[in-house]
Amino acid sequence: MRKGGELSETIGRRCICNALLAAIGQPQTRADGSVEQPIVTSGDDLTRIAEFLGDRERYTAADVVDYLLGKVASPPRSAVAIG
Repeated sequence: MRKGGELSETIGRRCICNALLAAIGQPQTRADGSVEQPIVTSGDDLTRIAEFLGDRERYTAADVVDYLLGKVASPPRSAVAIG
């Protein structure tokens, strides 16, 4: 609002910066005691997510790191959800 925005445009939205910090264990705690929930993004590689997922709905950060480091030839087919 201080920067010229409209209150109605903020309903249901949150700051991606705060959510990304929450994803690395640094969540913002608000005055009412609520804690910012994390968000994980796909970055510029959104088009390859279906290829990476295969028959899964979720994957872990460890799955991605292993794949990027070449520890697995292709993404694993089953994983536990993050968060």
